[in-house]
Amino acid sequence: MKAFTSEEALWAEGLAARLRRAGPAGEDPAARKQRIADEMRQALQGVPADKRKAYLDSLGERLPESKAALPVVSPAATAPVASQAEVSQEVAAKLFLEPGQTLDADRAQKLLAALVEWMTLLEQPAWRLWKEVNPNATLKRDGIPNGDLKAMIGKYLAGDAEISTEQVLAVLQKSRRLIAGLMIALGMAGRQYASAHHYRFSPLAIEDIARTEKKWSESLEAACWRKYRELAADSSVATIEKELRDTIAKSTEEVVGAKTEA
Repeated sequence: MKAFTSEEALWAEGLAARLRRAGPAGEDPAARKQRIADEMRQALQGVPADKRKAYLDSLGERLPESKAALPVVSPAATAPVASQAEVSQEVAAKLFLEPGQTLDADRAQKLLAALVEWMTLLEQPAWRLWKEVNPNATLKRDGIPNGDLKAMIGKYLAGDAEISTEQVLAVLQKSRRLIAGLMIALGMAGRQYASAHHYRFSPLAIEDIARTEKKWSESLEAACWRKYRELAADSSVATIEKELRDTIAKSTEEVVGAKTEA
């Protein structure tokens, strides 16, 4: 008798016991064969493909009287078959499927899980940043029961009738607008603030202001230096931070089309 590992032996003993159980009274031989084949395929789902032959050999040693009657189940035939799903043309286009292609349901589930995790990791920090830079903005994180987006998505995917598709899409749309707006605004805000800061402290700008504010007994050079010192005194770390945040908020509003409350 061929030697088998303990895992192979335990698997074969358990399956053999199930296969020995009598089927329905007067069961048709073809139906019995199909039932046994289905039982074997189900049992082989958790067995690595490269080990299935050994597991089947171990089973054959324990059921010699019915070995010839058992259906031949090759490792390839027992591999899980990916389920396919038909989707509408609109959904197919959004999922980048080619015309005529069907959706692999198993891969779709894995991708959905990854995208939901990715989105929830970005969503809360984005709204916190938005609240910091623009506390009076009308674009707010609302429409989420108890503010728990993960729970909301979980209920929706489980078929909870209290969570509608429109409600979920509205929440995701706002978060998408905000995240995209903040990313674009961060690129715009740096250049806008740098340009304004550079102009404010440029020699020509300071000289223009100094000419209008210069005292009659004061030289232009002295007036320029005085004005520069005034501007530098007003340019503290807190002031610069506020100006930069205001620039980010304004740039984001321009992108997402949100206005602040009066």
